[in-house]
Amino acid sequence: MIKRRIYHAFVLVIILLGAGTFYYTYAEGWSYVDSFYFSTMTLTTIGYGDLAPTNPGSKIFTSIYALFGIGIMLYILSSVIGIFILKQEQFFGRIFLPLHKIRHHEKEIKKEKKINVEQEREIKTHEKRIKKQEKEIDRLKKEIKKKK
Repeated sequence: MIKRRIYHAFVLVIILLGAGTFYYTYAEGWSYVDSFYFSTMTLTTIGYGDLAPTNPGSKIFTSIYALFGIGIMLYILSSVIGIFILKQEQFFGRIFLPLHKIRHHEKEIKKEKKINVEQEREIKTHEKRIKKQEKEIDRLKKEIKKKK
């Protein structure tokens, strides 16, 4: 999807450069090289200032051409950046997904350990009760023996 957007944008830039070159060649009487050069400088917003349109129609065309061209260049730039971001997300996804799974398993293990610790506490509590009861039974047995 993004690659198609970039392809379409580049085709549009080529069309814009061709249209600008054609227009300036005939409207300003410049050579094809000068016209292409000026069109490129206008679209990329570099504008060295060595060439400039002289007639009012060319000035209006250049204004519209620059605004439209800047939009197209920003579109291309955002598409290229989108590809880099997508590739970066895919790369980091491959790295961080296993880490996420490990963390999830760690949480599960901690829950199980917590359950085991709680069970151990219960067992120890029961063992203490049993020992107390056994001591009480022993004490009672001794008391009964004494009374006999």
